[in-house]
Amino acid sequence: KKVNKRMILVSLAVILANTVLKPQYSSNVQTTYIGIAAFIILFGLGKYAEKVNFISDAAETVSKYSYPVFLVHHYIIAYIMGKFDLNAITVLESYILFILICFVVAFFARLLYEANKRIVYSVKRYTERVTA
Repeated sequence: KKVNKRMILVSLAVILANTVLKPQYSSNVQTTYIGIAAFIILFGLGKYAEKVNFISDAAETVSKYSYPVFLVHHYIIAYIMGKFDLNAITVLESYILFILICFVVAFFARLLYEANKRIVYSVKRYTERVTA
């Protein structure tokens, strides 16, 4: 539960060394040690960041909408990207398309979240009346 600052620095060094030196280890080996190092860094940053209310509030919001985002994002991505010739757009246009998709996904995830909340509330009230 405690974060060892030295382990965070070692993990950062491992990731930087891997990026600069580009070792020829198999991707399975690299994925393992880079994944462990990234986890240590993110865990350490998370422990320090949880003391800041803004970050806690942002994490709470992301957590609240993560499942609705998961449910809608593939459909929206497939639909919107099907409208564009991806080989003909510029890098800037691809960034704009990405941002557009993010906004559309956020909109529909929020819509799904609110609809689910209302349906669950209505069913709960109905079952309370029926069983009372």
